[in-house]
Amino acid sequence: MTPRMQLSIESPGWVTISYTEPATGERVTRTFRAPAGREGYVWENTHRCQQQVCEELAGTGTTLIASAETLPAVIRREYRRMRRAWARAEGMPA
Repeated sequence: MTPRMQLSIESPGWVTISYTEPATGERVTRTFRAPAGREGYVWENTHRCQQQVCEELAGTGTTLIASAETLPAVIRREYRRMRRAWARAEGMPA
């Protein structure tokens, strides 16, 4: 059985998710942040840089907007959208 996505709230405005990449079977961990006290762009922190995050947790497309309070829900929603896109690409039901 494939481990489910795990989401943890590191501190207000910071969320980390871990999931298994279906194409490689590797476990992936990603950290996102959003501004505290107001809505703003969602950013992903990587070991190399920071980048804005778009729909389906992609690097291109419509940029996600969230606040520290809404960030966990936004990341969950976009993770589900990313998984559905993977399933469609593989010709599997979502």
